[in-house]
Amino acid sequence: LAQWASIRSFLPSLIRRNMTTIPPSTSVSCRATKNFWTTLESRGTIRLQGPDSASFLQGLTTNDVSKIDQALATSFLNAQGRVLFEAIVFSLSKDSLLLDVPRIQVVEILRLLGRFKLRAKVELSDASDHVAVLAAA
Repeated sequence: LAQWASIRSFLPSLIRRNMTTIPPSTSVSCRATKNFWTTLESRGTIRLQGPDSASFLQGLTTNDVSKIDQALATSFLNAQGRVLFEAIVFSLSKDSLLLDVPRIQVVEILRLLGRFKLRAKVELSDASDHVAVLAAA
């Protein structure tokens, strides 16, 4: 449990520092925690950038995105309340969020978010080729 706490505190800084420098399909060895980090090829990322990022997601997900500190798990539901997609939301900055989702669903989720964008000041983009999702082994 203590090891998980150190990984959880280390991960957001790793994402922020290496946003564009960790190419997908690489493995990173971390001496600080003596763990082996590997990329999860089955995970994709979607970047939401703009002043309305948090408020845009707030109305579409099951969790309170306005209270995000570092990361939180959430779901997207259909009109009947059934789960369409699950995601982990990372706060990169005040105006930038990152969704960790299954890679095969990235296009579908972007299409869903695009339908609800309307006048929100938010840019949606597939960041899967630029941001890798890591796991400790």
